[in-house]
Amino acid sequence: MNTIIRPYAEADENGCLEVFDSNVPKYFSVDERADYNAFLRDPADRGTYLVMERGREIVGCGGFYTKSDGKQGGLTWGMVRRDLHGTGLGKRLLLERLFRLSQTPELESIALDTGQHTFGFFEKLGFVTHNVTPDGYWEGLDRYDMKLELDQTARERIQSAYQEVQTMIKIRPFQKPEDFGVAADILNAVEPEWPVTPEMLAHWDSNHDPKYFRSEWVAEYGDAGVVALAHAEEDSHAFEEGKYLLGIRVRPEFRRKGIGEALYQHLLKQLKEPKKLVVGFAEDKLESRRFVEKRGFVEEWRRYNSRLQTKGFDFTPYTHIEKQVQDAGLEIKSLTELLEADPDAARKLYELDWVLSQDVPMGLEFTKRSFEQWMKEELDDPHFVKEACFVAVDPRRADPFTGSLVGYTSLMKNPAGFWVIGMTGVLREYRGKGLAKALKLRGMRYVQEHGEGEIRTTNDPPNVAMLGINLSIGFKRDPSRLRFAKRL
Repeated sequence: MNTIIRPYAEADENGCLEVFDSNVPKYFSVDERADYNAFLRDPADRGTYLVMERGREIVGCGGFYTKSDGKQGGLTWGMVRRDLHGTGLGKRLLLERLFRLSQTPELESIALDTGQHTFGFFEKLGFVTHNVTPDGYWEGLDRYDMKLELDQTARERIQSAYQEVQTMIKIRPFQKPEDFGVAADILNAVEPEWPVTPEMLAHWDSNHDPKYFRSEWVAEYGDAGVVALAHAEEDSHAFEEGKYLLGIRVRPEFRRKGIGEALYQHLLKQLKEPKKLVVGFAEDKLESRRFVEKRGFVEEWRRYNSRLQTKGFDFTPYTHIEKQVQDAGLEIKSLTELLEADPDAARKLYELDWVLSQDVPMGLEFTKRSFEQWMKEELDDPHFVKEACFVAVDPRRADPFTGSLVGYTSLMKNPAGFWVIGMTGVLREYRGKGLAKALKLRGMRYVQEHGEGEIRTTNDPPNVAMLGINLSIGFKRDPSRLRFAKRL
């Protein structure tokens, strides 16, 4: 049966009280019930409090705290349902709390008080009794005040015992197509603002260029099944010898159980002569930042995310932009129109995209994909909407590679209903004519006419001109996307 440990919520009060009641009178006095109930209802007093849930039932609970000086910690109100004593759940709950406390480098000791029936349980993990008060709780139940000095040896003992309990952690290869469903569930739990579907994951997987290394894994946790994903791969878009992109995603309710660390160490073992590791996440994912900084990663780059609602957008103030483009002798056509009129339009757009991508200031040196690979990843993506891709054309131009194409903007539609701009760019000699803004506006008009959805886009800090265009149209900033790197 699925057993998890998660943060306490107000709705858990009755379940925790039932666990308490099951331990009366041997481990708790009925007179303590009111104190425990008050503790549950006071967030300030509660500190960090966890519940152990099996199926939909609460079967254990316990908390911990750190004093204001940051050097002393303690355990609070730990218990497991009486009929489940001796099943290992109490040890698991205790180690969960000790492991979390031990992750604070400044902490020097952990204190607790318990009775004569349970002090031996804590002694096994290094706690030492400093004082015994006969009948300290009530007649017949003595109080044992205990402390664990959190030196390096104790930390290693806790880490070892914790990992031993994590016999529930099993790392295995990602299985296709069986794991696409659970992978989508995990990714959506981690980043609900960017939802994916199993079909999207399967399609992206089919696009992988096999000449580039990739290693994919999942972590199963006890009877909870797959709760985390991990992959390491060479960067096919900006290849560097020895550079690997890493990704580790753990369901929020299974974090701080050593799963992320286990996957990270497992990924490192798969790499051949690594020189640089790269990870990415949104700047509001503070747990991710702490995880990578603790392992020596530093911020290398950030990309600005923005969004705009097309519902009710007034295009009237921008009518002069399209006239400005027309007066310059330029035309804007949908990719669908171009493909119908010119069988080589896709290859010309491919060449144009390569020229424009080299001007994107991302702090990377891009690798040119083959035409076939580009088609798989771009135009043949089921979420790429050709009717919403608009291309700027100069009929007077006849470049041997790009023909008359001088700029374009593309849009993809997420199954959740919002749209994402893939690329907006204009050849250098055609900039300053309002062409990029005209292309964006044409895409926005298409979206407005086809459901009035939201449009999201990304810009790099050095690209001041494009960022200015987006802000002038009405895009609003979201948390940035961060790129962290570690050189080996």
